[in-house]
Amino acid sequence: MSIEIPIPNWAKTIKTVYFGFDGTLAEDGKLIGGVENKLRELASLVDIYVLTADTFGTAKDVLSSLPVNVVTLDHCNTQRQKSESMSTPSSSSVAIGRGLNDVLMLEKVTLGIVVQTAEGVHPKALMRADLISSSINEAIDLLLNPKRLVSGCRI
Repeated sequence: MSIEIPIPNWAKTIKTVYFGFDGTLAEDGKLIGGVENKLRELASLVDIYVLTADTFGTAKDVLSSLPVNVVTLDHCNTQRQKSESMSTPSSSSVAIGRGLNDVLMLEKVTLGIVVQTAEGVHPKALMRADLISSSINEAIDLLLNPKRLVSGCRI
């Protein structure tokens, strides 16, 4: 299982995708529309980890029927905990997030994508991203259709 990213002089094989939950996959503790089906499709290609402090206490229930690994973090120093929870080599990983606690996660991977959502984007996350997407559904679509990444990431 993997996704081949065909960027000239930078081709990568992606085996794992890490997501934040609150504000990235979910709004007010509920999955954003369309995300459930896209995660199912993506999970047929890569391993998915959702790293969350679970602000609304809903992540495990909301994600229980999906083929994803949920890692619940303490509410203190979640940025460091997210980074330490990432076990796959960074050269074969993508991270998608938008908050301050996603910064180290975005830095640690080969491709960091920030998504703009109703819960906002922290400027430090923006500065660490390789690419910015206007929605979580569009960000997942970039991985499902990796040729779309070529124009945004070509050197």
